[in-house]
Amino acid sequence: MLERLNLNQLRVFAVVYRHRNMTRAAKELYLTQSGVSQHIRALEEALGQKLFDRHHQQIIPTAAAQGLYDGCARGMGELEQALFRISGQKPSGIVRIGCPPEFGYNILLPLLTKFQEQFEEVVFSTTIGYAKDMNESLLGGELDFAFVDDFSMDARVDCLQVYDEVIELCISPTLAKKFGKPKHAAEFYEKLPYVAYFEQEPVLRRWFSHHLNQRDIKLNVRAYMSDCQSVSRMILSEVGAGVIPHYSMESWAKQGQHMERFKGGPTPLINRISLAHLPSRTLSMAATQSMSFLREQLTGKKPKPTKK
Repeated sequence: MLERLNLNQLRVFAVVYRHRNMTRAAKELYLTQSGVSQHIRALEEALGQKLFDRHHQQIIPTAAAQGLYDGCARGMGELEQALFRISGQKPSGIVRIGCPPEFGYNILLPLLTKFQEQFEEVVFSTTIGYAKDMNESLLGGELDFAFVDDFSMDARVDCLQVYDEVIELCISPTLAKKFGKPKHAAEFYEKLPYVAYFEQEPVLRRWFSHHLNQRDIKLNVRAYMSDCQSVSRMILSEVGAGVIPHYSMESWAKQGQHMERFKGGPTPLINRISLAHLPSRTLSMAATQSMSFLREQLTGKKPKPTKK
C-alpha cells in the first residue's frame, strides 16, 4: 500500500482535514487551490476511498478520512522529529501561541525569550485573547497551542494544568485610608467603590464568593474595564478597588506603583492556567519542542513520553 502513496499527498490531506477548507489549506501549504484538490483526488484514487464529501462549499471528512488522519497525525509528527534528530538540525520556523493578556505579558514572554536563546531560528507569533477565542483558534488550526484559564474547552482539545494564578483584591493606599482599618466583612466591603471587568462583575463576585461565601454582596461599581492593565490603572488612580493577579500587583510595585491587598480568607483564590492543544493535529518540531519546554518551565516536570 505504501508503495502506491505519495508522502506529500498525505501531508496535504492532513492539512485539508484540519482546516476543512481548501483555500485555508492552500494558504498554509503555499499551493494553489487547484493543486491541493489534485493531491486529494490522487490520494483518493490510490486508496480507492472517498475522503471528503462536498456540501454547499463545505468539506466534510468521511469515516475513511477520520481513520487515515488519526494515523497520519501521529506518524508524520514522529517521522518529522526523527528526521530532525538524525540530521542534527535545530527546530526553526513560526510557532503560533495564544494566551491571556496578563499571563502572556508577565509569565509567558520571558520564557519565550529564554527558549529563543537556545533556538534562534524559531519565531513566535503570539495571539492575546481569552479562552473562548483560543478554543476556536485551536480548532481552526490558527494556533499550535494556547494557554487558557478556567473555561470549558471543546472535547477535542487536550488541557493540562500548568500554572496557578493567585487573584488578589487590591486598592490604592491613599483610597484605603479614607475607609479606615479594613474588616473582613460584607458591611465593610459594601462601603468601597470598585472597578470591574464586565457589567455582571463575575471576577469580583467570584472573589467574594470564595472569601466570604457570598455572591450577592452589594457593589458600588464606578467603572467597567475590559482588561487587567486598565483595571490596574484605575485602582492606582484611586477610582476603586479591583481584582488582579498577584504577579501583576508585584510588577506594578517594581515600577514604584504600590497597591494594598485585602487578605480575605485563609486560602487564596486561584485561577488555573492550562496548556491546551489539539492532539490530532500534526505539530512542527519547533512547536513540539517549545510546548515541551514551556510545560517543563511552568510545572518543573519533564513531559512523560507518549505511549505507543
